[in-house]
Amino acid sequence: MSSSLIEKLSFNRTIYFSKLSQIPFIGTKENTFYQESATTADILEYKNETILFFGGVKNNHESIGLARISQVNNDIKVFDIKNTPVVEPSNKNSFDNNHVTDPAAVYTNGKIYLYYSGIGAYDDAIGLSVSVDGKHFEKVNENPIIKGRSPEVVFHKGIFYLFYVLPGNKDGYNIYLAFSNDGIHFTEKSKKPILSSSSEGWDSKTVTTPRILSANNCFYMIYAGDKESKDFPSGFGLALSKNLIEWEKYPNNPIFVKGENGSWDDSAIWFGTPFILNQDLYILYEGCTKNKMGQYKSQIGLAKLMKIKGPSLDS
Repeated sequence: MSSSLIEKLSFNRTIYFSKLSQIPFIGTKENTFYQESATTADILEYKNETILFFGGVKNNHESIGLARISQVNNDIKVFDIKNTPVVEPSNKNSFDNNHVTDPAAVYTNGKIYLYYSGIGAYDDAIGLSVSVDGKHFEKVNENPIIKGRSPEVVFHKGIFYLFYVLPGNKDGYNIYLAFSNDGIHFTEKSKKPILSSSSEGWDSKTVTTPRILSANNCFYMIYAGDKESKDFPSGFGLALSKNLIEWEKYPNNPIFVKGENGSWDDSAIWFGTPFILNQDLYILYEGCTKNKMGQYKSQIGLAKLMKIKGPSLDS
């Protein structure tokens, strides 16, 4: 992709996000499916509501639940959190019999298509569960959609674009793309990633957990990256595309980083999920910390776009 794309899209200002609170937006809660960890959030606009899907860990197994969010007196609030999940691991020997996580949802044709990472008896793969009412979900079949993990989905001009990650040649992750007309049968774009780790710098080891926002005839991807760890990224980067296939990294990445030592998100951050409420841009994200016993605990945070030295992201 030509570097002139940056100039055409006015992609030359300083952009960063800042946490709105030093405590998690969604923490763990006893006697729920997220009593040990709250993970990987995704946002879906559905019938005039903003639905929040997120992962939760109970008894060392991960499932997907849902809630709703809205803006009340200039504050973002989460409400109607279900204590039981809507998509759970399979009971039998399967690709998703251990963990069902990383929700990625799209609404079209009167259905919610909810893609997820399945972790179980076989290689990590992506599954699909479908709902016609936004409450009850049914897995499409016992087989995965495609190999990989950390899905993101965009429905654009009648085509499902499924983004996912696979191991790269630096022992980290890269981001790949597949297409589908029906949301079930996917064809890989190519064997090459659409976004790779950089040759040097903060994301030179891994790029992972893509999330995409469509605005102003452009697509904005927030991805996690790191220069040392494959799956414990330290920051979020921004990339831009006109066609969902060719992506240009923002030159001043990262736009958000993990918390300071001692904070609840000081070990790693994943899945920077962008959404807009009342003309403001926010991200939900999973952050984690490690206790004295060496155990990791994830919770969900909320950050807001801040702008300095130039026009806003949506200009």
